[in-house]
Amino acid sequence: GLMQQGQLDDAEEALKQAIQQRPGGYAAAELTLANVYRKKGQCDKALPHYEAALKIQPSEPYANGNAGVCYQRLGKTDDAIRALERDALDDG
Repeated sequence: GLMQQGQLDDAEEALKQAIQQRPGGYAAAELTLANVYRKKGQCDKALPHYEAALKIQPSEPYANGNAGVCYQRLGKTDDAIRALERDALDDG
């Protein structure tokens, strides 16, 4: 089911701490944090974390697709297309 707002806030805090504790980068935590922001309707905050996850793990399948959705919501069509194209290429 859908996470409640309080759970999302708790998850956000836990994930931020996890990311800070791994200086080399933590793709899974970045991706999950981005998804938390997306579920809260904060795509502007989600995108930097999708991009961070992709820097660490370029073939991360969910990051490109979800980033594409966020770019679209923010009206950044070119970025959305680029992210969704990367997503399609990774499926091959």
